[in-house]
Amino acid sequence: MLGLVEMKKKILVVDDYPLTISMVEAHLTASGFEVKSTLDASRGIELTHRWNPDLILLDIMMHGMSGFTVARRIREFSSKRWSGKTGQCYK
Repeated sequence: MLGLVEMKKKILVVDDYPLTISMVEAHLTASGFEVKSTLDASRGIELTHRWNPDLILLDIMMHGMSGFTVARRIREFSSKRWSGKTGQCYK
């Protein structure tokens, strides 16, 4: 269709491990998403407010501010979906 531009979906990655961010960013970018990331929980809240991502991938077990706290603060001003993950493995 002429005149229609497909916008890339925006994904924010908030994780305190640089290697995790690097791998996730590479995969998502290669899959056609626009990706921003941060190692800092407070910055993740700020980026969510300013950038308005379509999806937030949020590490739950971060140093400093927990991902649960970040999610609560984001929910105060945004109804966007988020996905929590931990480095824990449950058997």
